[in-house]
Amino acid sequence: PRKGMGRKVVKLIGKSKASKLLYVSCNPSTQARDIAWLHKDHGFSLTQIAGYDMYCHSTHLETVAILER
Repeated sequence: PRKGMGRKVVKLIGKSKASKLLYVSCNPSTQARDIAWLHKDHGFSLTQIAGYDMYCHSTHLETVAILER
């Protein structure tokens, strides 16, 4: 959702044993917030990020981030 994952989902992901995370978002500002929480609180590091113009006749941008522990 445009509101991002939020603290509750970030905590659940942090408790998991996942070593890699693919995060697709339609709102770069909430994605950046969630990535910061994942990094600070759960040891994930952003390894790649890219923007994709999926809707060329609008101002929307999709971003795909890869995070690893």
